Parts: sequence; C-alpha cells; structure tokens
Amino acid sequence: MFEPTGTESNRWLVVANGGTTNLRVHLVDRAARTVVATVRRPVGVADVARGTAREALWEALRQGVIELEGVAQTGLSHIVAVGMLTSEVGLAKVPHAAAPAGPHELSQAAQRLKSPSLDGPTVVLIPGVMVAAGSGSAGWTESDMMRGEECETLGAWQMLGRPSPPPVFVWPGSHTKVVALDAAGRVSDSYTTLAGELLQAVARHTLIRASLPPELPEQVDLEVLRQVEPIIAQHGLARTGFLVRLAQVLGQEDDPTRRGAFWTAAVVADDALYLARQGILSASVGPIWIGGREPLRTLYAEALRHQLPSRPVHTLSDEQIDSAAALGALEVLEQAAGSRI
Repeated sequence: MFEPTGTESNRWLVVANGGTTNLRVHLVDRAARTVVATVRRPVGVADVARGTAREALWEALRQGVIELEGVAQTGLSHIVAVGMLTSEVGLAKVPHAAAPAGPHELSQAAQRLKSPSLDGPTVVLIPGVMVAAGSGSAGWTESDMMRGEECETLGAWQMLGRPSPPPVFVWPGSHTKVVALDAAGRVSDSYTTLAGELLQAVARHTLIRASLPPELPEQVDLEVLRQVEPIIAQHGLARTGFLVRLAQVLGQEDDPTRRGAFWTAAVVADDALYLARQGILSASVGPIWIGGREPLRTLYAEALRHQLPSRPVHTLSDEQIDSAAALGALEVLEQAAGSRI
C-alpha cells in the first residue's frame, strides 16, 4: 500500500460498511464532506455466520483500501468500520451504545482494533444502538437494536440540512428499520422487522419458488401494490403468499416476473400495514424519509402514503443513500477528535 504522505493522508477517511452479503468501502473527502469513490466486495457477515473464516472480511477490506489508495494517490490511514462489521459475526464485536445516542455517545463507545491484514493503520469500530425495553407488559419485546442504520440516519439527516424537528427515517433492506431522532439529533427509538429476509427466504425455500422467476424483479408496477393491498388487509401475508402458487396453477397469471412482483408487493404491503400502527410512525406527525434500494424504496413510500395519508412521505436519492452511512461515520469521528479514538 501507499505510505501516508502527511497532510494529504489526513484529507481522506475510509468507511467500511458491512452487511449480510456485501462489503462497501467508501473514500470520503473530509473537508468537502463527500464520498468520492466506493468499492464493493461480495463478502458479508453471513459468510462468517456460516462458518467461513473471518479473515475473508479482513482481506476484502484490505483489497478495498488498496483500490481506494489508487484513487487518492496516497496512503490511507484513517479507517472506520460500521454496520454488521462491529457485530459478533463481523470484524469484532463492539457492545451497542444505549439510546439516545448521537455522534458524541457513539464516539465514546467506539473501539480501536489492530487489523491482521492492513499494514499499519488501526480500524475504529463504531457500535450500533440498543433501544432498551419499555416498562409495559411486553417487556423485552419492546426493545430494538441496529448496526449501521444509526450512521445512515445521522448522515441522511445531515444531508437534508438537519431539519427540526427531525423526520422519521425508514430503511428497507434485509431488515426494515424505522429510526427516530430526538430534538438533539440523537437516535432515540427504532423498530425492526425481518421483511427483506422473509421476502427472499419464502421465495427461495418454499413451494412458491417454482412459481417465481430466478431473481425477484428490480421494478414493480405500483398497480401491483394497489392490487395486493386489500388482499393483505383481508387475508394476511400467509394466505397472500399461497395465492402466488394458485395464480400459476389456475392460469390467472402466466408471467413469473409478474408473480414475483406480486410477492414483493405483498411483503411490503404487509410490513407497511403494521409499521404504520407502530408507535414511532403513528405517534409522530412530521415527514417520513425512505431509503433502501429499488423496488423497495418506492413500494414502501407508496404503501406508507396509503396507510398514513396525512403524512408527507419522501424518498432519498441514490446518491444520498450511498453516502449516508459514510457521512454519519464522519460525524462520529469528528466527535472523537482528541478522545481516546
């Protein structure tokens, strides 16, 4: 790797954001507060969970840093890891910070780790956030937690100009996350579902697999969502899932891509139905911002507009979504200036 060259190396920050199946390594221009390059590697924490060596994550990070050094034309010695990389199936486990947690609290809970694959620099691991159980009879079922969405939320809020009061953010993905910020810009509450994993698990490991295309569609017409919403409201997700197979057997829908769109829309409609009833969304009155990838981003926005017709619902852009976690990590690192990390 390049050797760091004084002040030029301080210009850059590397932010590694690890998820279930992919690692994204971002190069951030600290002064301009922009992401100038991103490297992706098809290695995720699911590989570690399945027993694949953790060294594969470290090696993917090393390769990403080397590639970004070619962009920066200097050594990169400031490296931060967020998301599932700080979990027990990531690079190393860092205990969650307790909500409410903003950049200051996250910086205090972050830890340094010497990399077994990077020659020289240590990696700062930013923890996730744990929302403690409420005092109600549900007990622990009122708790929640996140890793990565705290940085995405802080970064997105910054890019939106830090509106006050802060909006609620919804992050569809393997897990759907609803995240609230308090007036001080700290993560104060969250709510998580397994919607994304459920979408894929049923599509790949149940009988309706034979009724679906090899890959679920990347675009879903909103008319399909409109079609499926009353079915979900009346029958629920389990029955609606069976209708995918029934449509094929009865010849009601000959196109497997259309059936895939129906199943995708069904999962989103079901998830949005209950998200809208949950306290974070039902008790607030401000705008909602939706992140995530397509088609989930647009589908969740439309489904929540249907469930919460009086609420403004907006979608973040691809650029905002791609930059959010890295810029949130930069916020945390700036809070750490002069501290032990």
